Amino acid sequence: MSSITTQAIEAREKAAQRLKGLLATSDDLARLPSLKEDNEVEKTSAQRQLRAVFGANTEHILSGLESLKRAHAALVKFDAVFSQMSTICSKSIEAIETDDTLRRLATMHSNISETLQSTETVAGLPEAALKAENMLQDSDTAVGLIESHAYLSQVEGTVHRVKTTLELLQDRQSYQLPSLETYFVQVNNAMAKIEYRLWSIVRSFISLGNSRPEILVSALRVIETQEVVDAKLLADGMGDSPLRKGWRRRCIQNMSASIAESFSDILQRCSKLLSSESNSGRLLRSILSDAHEKLVQVHASTNRLIPCFPPVYHVEDFLWHEYRGQTDNILEIIGAISTQLSNNDILFTLDWIQRHDQYLLQDGSGIEQMRGVDALLETYVHRMDEALRNWLKNIMNADFKGEPSHDGDGRLYTPGPQDMFRLIEEQLTAAETGGAVLLEKVVSVMEGIVQDYASQYESRIASDSNALEVLCAVGNNCLRICNLISDLNEMINTVLKSRETEGFTKSLQSHFKLIAKQSSEMCGQVVFMDPGFGELFSLLCHSDDWKRGITTGSMLATLDDFLSDFKIWLDEFLLNVLATSMLIECVSYYMAALLSQTRHVNTETLSFLKRDTDAIREYFNRYLPSDVVENECQILADVGDFLASDSVEAFVLSYSALLEQAPLSPMLLVGILNARVASQHDMTKADAREVLASCRETFGDRSSVAKFSTRQSVNPSMKNSAFISALNAIRQRH
Repeated sequence: MSSITTQAIEAREKAAQRLKGLLATSDDLARLPSLKEDNEVEKTSAQRQLRAVFGANTEHILSGLESLKRAHAALVKFDAVFSQMSTICSKSIEAIETDDTLRRLATMHSNISETLQSTETVAGLPEAALKAENMLQDSDTAVGLIESHAYLSQVEGTVHRVKTTLELLQDRQSYQLPSLETYFVQVNNAMAKIEYRLWSIVRSFISLGNSRPEILVSALRVIETQEVVDAKLLADGMGDSPLRKGWRRRCIQNMSASIAESFSDILQRCSKLLSSESNSGRLLRSILSDAHEKLVQVHASTNRLIPCFPPVYHVEDFLWHEYRGQTDNILEIIGAISTQLSNNDILFTLDWIQRHDQYLLQDGSGIEQMRGVDALLETYVHRMDEALRNWLKNIMNADFKGEPSHDGDGRLYTPGPQDMFRLIEEQLTAAETGGAVLLEKVVSVMEGIVQDYASQYESRIASDSNALEVLCAVGNNCLRICNLISDLNEMINTVLKSRETEGFTKSLQSHFKLIAKQSSEMCGQVVFMDPGFGELFSLLCHSDDWKRGITTGSMLATLDDFLSDFKIWLDEFLLNVLATSMLIECVSYYMAALLSQTRHVNTETLSFLKRDTDAIREYFNRYLPSDVVENECQILADVGDFLASDSVEAFVLSYSALLEQAPLSPMLLVGILNARVASQHDMTKADAREVLASCRETFGDRSSVAKFSTRQSVNPSMKNSAFISALNAIRQRH
């Protein structure tokens, strides 16, 4: 109401304000009548609007009152319904409480029934265990073990459930529940008896497989049944359940233990080998014989055992694996005492291993390197190597200290090579029984021995103390050894067809052939070291005997004495080598004497030089091809041309030819140039100096290719340093 009054006042004030605005001037009063008319019109219009609005509001108010009336009636009805709902809810609560009571009563009834049943079950456990034991007494048949295990497995499952229930009840109670272990123990004892019987069958699997396979099969069926239970428990997330036993793994362990037990007696006797020395050979043979008997037994049992086992056991592979493991143990002990065994015992053992492997191959099984074999091989090979080297040492001493023998053709030789290779072949023959691996190692040792044989020959012939007969025998021996190596190689290829020895054989033969040549060349050096030769060399190129041809004739006669003996003593090939060596030395000594001992150079001197060159050439043509002799004597002809030169250009040209033969430095020419100056008036000292200067230039151009090796032996009678220098320089041509 207050708001309406306020609005009326505000309207009156607005009207007064408007009227005031309309009558603000005197002119406005003149318009008063018209204003009244306008006001009446507006008032009439406003009244009509008010009546229309009031009529509409009245309808709305009446409609609202009707709605309120209906709402009140609905509220009264809802209150009545709500009262009914409260009554129903109260009754529902009472019904729910009654239902919970009934449910609890039902649960109590079920628990009491289950408890009574469990009590009966627990009380019947001893009787069930006894029943299973009675079944087990009939386990000598294939059915008894299976039935007893199946029945007791159910009882054991019941025990597990009862234990689980007791554990849950104990967790909910504050007091200690009574123990039922007395009932459970009898079940456990019964299962232990079944397991004992089961594993006793498994440990006797080889004998049962031969005599009563049905008993073995029943045991394996029990194991595999339990394996199925284990798999289900594992799949259900109960891998730690006491009902999961892992019997297949234990079965394999018991089978392995059974085989190990069957070898226990053999292994005990093996341990005696460690302390026994006198009868070790007999004991060793007894052990290996029994081990082979085990192999035969395994082979005989395999075909009977395979049908008894499920494929997952791979029983054939298992048997051979276990057998090899036990055999490895035996051989490992034998290998540990390899140094106490004789070579025959080692060969017997290796032969046994070889026959053992062949037996396995025939059976279709693979073979592997056994433990202990390496120790046996090493001991045998070490002994053989040591024995061969001792024999080689003794044979070498006898060859170089004893007197050589003559064969039917007069050739010198010693029996050492024949004896050495006979011993080597005997060792190879003995090692054949030890198998291919031993043969490989023995052949390697023999190759090393033969190489050492060559090295010792090589070092011994380098000594200056060897007699000519010994050197000749060594040369002939080396050629014989080449044939013996071929025979040995043929023998090796017979026993070891897969081994490639041809290249090595040729290398050894080449080595011994080289030693034979070196030995022959040493004969030539020994000849030229003879003191009588020294006297002859000192007379060359200046003495009256030389001028008369006596010195050169004596030198060649002495060489002929030696070569006549060598022709008998040496093989034809080596005689050729020796003759070549003596020709080279003869020319070298003659050239050294010419360069260092010539005092006069004239036409007569040149004729003597030509005479001696022809004599040397003629003599050695009896032993060597003419082209070889001519080639070696060329240097004598070249020095003759040098001495006969009549100009600097001719000297340089002939000196160049000399350099093609040997690296003769200009200093070595001083002696013969001085002799030329002293003997002929057509050459002065100035000419000689010019010749030397030109020769130095020529030599300087070739000095980069001049090679000087270690000095060889020189006849001890020759003390002249110029002679020695010339000899060493001339020797460089070879």
